[in-house]
Formats: sequence, C-alpha cells, structure tokens
Amino acid sequence: MNSSLKNGDLFDSVTTIGARAFSGCAQLEELTIPDSVTEIGADAFSGLTGLEKLTILCDPAIIPEGSFANLPALKDVTIAKGAIPARMFEGSGLTRLTLDAGVTEIGANAFANTALTTANLTDVTKIGANAFVNTALTTADLTGVMEIGEGAFENAALEAVRLNANASVGERAFANTKLTQLVIPASGSFPLSAVENTNAELRLSADATDEQLAAWNETLARPWYDPMLREGEVSKFVKMPFKATAAENFEFNPETGLISAYIGTDVDVVVPREIDGVTVVGFANYNAFDSCQDYTDSSVETNRTEWVHLRTLVLPETIQTLPDMMLAYCQQLETFICYAPLESTGSSQFMLCRSLNNVIYVNGILRIDNYAFDSAGPLGNLYFGEHLESIASQAFNFAGLSSFVADAAKT
Repeated sequence: MNSSLKNGDLFDSVTTIGARAFSGCAQLEELTIPDSVTEIGADAFSGLTGLEKLTILCDPAIIPEGSFANLPALKDVTIAKGAIPARMFEGSGLTRLTLDAGVTEIGANAFANTALTTANLTDVTKIGANAFVNTALTTADLTGVMEIGEGAFENAALEAVRLNANASVGERAFANTKLTQLVIPASGSFPLSAVENTNAELRLSADATDEQLAAWNETLARPWYDPMLREGEVSKFVKMPFKATAAENFEFNPETGLISAYIGTDVDVVVPREIDGVTVVGFANYNAFDSCQDYTDSSVETNRTEWVHLRTLVLPETIQTLPDMMLAYCQQLETFICYAPLESTGSSQFMLCRSLNNVIYVNGILRIDNYAFDSAGPLGNLYFGEHLESIASQAFNFAGLSSFVADAAKT
C-alpha cells in the first residue's frame, strides 16, 4: 500500500482487507471501511499515526482488537452498527464519537483513556468494563443500557447520568466522577461501590414503590430522619436557620465536640452548630445548664439565690444526644426547639420546667423517655414529628397537659 495515501475511501465492492494492508500508512488522514467488508486481516491498520477521521460502516466485530488504539491524531469516529470490540480506540486522541442506531454494544476498554467529551449512547444496550474510564465525558444518557460493566465510567468527568430502571450496574461503574445526584435502578442491581468517592445523592425513580424505597433504605442503612427520596421529592430535613449565640458563652472541648457548660447570661439561647470550626455534637454532662436551674419550691436544697432565667433554647441539627435531666429545674424555660433528630428526649429532661409551653422537635424524635415532662407545664404546643415510636413510663407524670396528639410511627 502507498504510504503517502491520505484518503482511504474504499469501494463498496471491497469484501476483504488483508493482513497489514494499510500498515505504515502514516500520512493517511481519513479512512472509510464500507459495509461490504466481511473480513479484515491481522495488523491491517497498524501504524496509522496520522489518521484523523474514521468511518466504520461494516460490522466492527470483524476488526481485530485494539486496531485503532493509541492513535493520538484520531479525533473523529463514526460507527454505523454492531458491537464495538474491546480496546478498539483505547488511548487515542478521540474527542468526537457518532454512534448510529445500529450500535448496540461497546466492549471493555473500547474508549478508555481517550479525550472523548460527547457520545450518543441512547441505542446501546451493553457497555463493557472500563469502556469509558478516564475520559472527558460530562453527561451520559444510558436509559437504553441494560448492562454496565465494572469501572465503565470510572474517573470520567461525568456530572450527569440517566439510567434504565432495570439496569445491572457493575462495581465502581461511576467511581471518582463528578456526579452530584443519580436516580438508581429500582429493579436492577446497583452496588454502592458504583459511586465510590463521589458526592452523588442517590434517589429512586418517581414511580418506585414504597417497598422498593424501604428495601434501599435498609441496604444503604439510611437513618430514619434522612431516608432515600424518589426523583422530584423534597427532603423534609430542616437545618437550624437561626443566628447562633456567640461562642464565648459556652465552655467547649474541641477534641470531643461537647459543650460542658453554658456560661452566658442571655435568656434566649441558640446553640451554635460549630465552634472555632469544630462541629458541636452534644453536651458533656447533665449540668451543662446548671447556671439556669432554679430549685425554688423543689425538694433540692441549695444556697443559690441567683440564676439565669433561661427562656428559650434552640439546638442545631448537629446534636447527637442529650444527657438525662440536662434541662430539669429550668423553671423559666418557655420554649424548646430542637433541630437535631434525636432518638430520645432523655429521662426527666424537662422535669419541673414549670413555664414550659412550646416543645418542638423539628426533625422528629423516636422516644419520649421516662419522666421526660414530669411536673412540667403548661405544655400548650407539643410537636414530636412523624417518627415517634414510644412513650415511656410516666413520661407526663403530673404535667400540665390538657391534650396530646402524636403522629406515631408505630402502635
């Protein structure tokens, strides 16, 4: 073959391309393989370092594996039909790919380590392992793909992907990509490693059943307060919107993330979600609000004559647990608002909080503990959310409660 050949547009009558037929044609810039070709010999296209544009009209399955790999000049490829063999374009300079409706399968590593930015994959039904690994693809419509191999798009620049509801997705298929949200197959298979090292929020399709949603919540071990959502649904989880009380009003241990004491004088307190960049996760002990506890008309003997008349306390969503009795005897406390999704109120938490009228667990709570509201009142406005599972013994013992309605999660 003439090595100075620049355009290889073969006649439709050509049926066979022999071994090494185009070998060494380094100046060949364009090549069209017609539909009439049924046989291609070994190394038929080796050394086409100048090839820029390739059109494959025949069945690509007859082309030897890796025939167009590692060709830096190859930028534009069109394939009309069939299954693309493994490693076909691996490591090439490919940026533009046109796949006609007849292309149904892409082999392993077929486009790995290319500069590919766009690809129409809507008619493809199977994508092999590592097929698009380390590419510049930013979006992929895979709604027709039923099988996606291991690492198929790993390390790609993917920002958005659409999947078939019945697709089978391989391990690490989208790992190390830029995905921020992904609607996963409700009925197919999807390993969690598929989105390893991404910030992808996983959702199910809008028509997913409650049973499917429950199964995925169990698989993902999602917490009760932050369940998996269907596409289009809005999370009910609410973050604390208020400006926090200044950090100097709290004694705080940055090693544990725990507040050991409130040392301020403000009567309306909003606990910060972080102090000096460290997340506040709770309180070190039951006397964190000791300065606010009023033992007047109680069985506790004390010489205290002054205390902070704590009126309002707001907790951020970062708090994990509350010590038992932490707010007991805060007799001037009127309003308690908690954005933290707690499992328990804590035993005797509001005991003898005689001014307490508003108790709101914004993101819900699972359990009202023993003596939680013992001798508290008037308790005019209570909200425990939709996940309440149990109310313990004497939770409202001697409380000033006139009515109680709970949207209980269990009976």
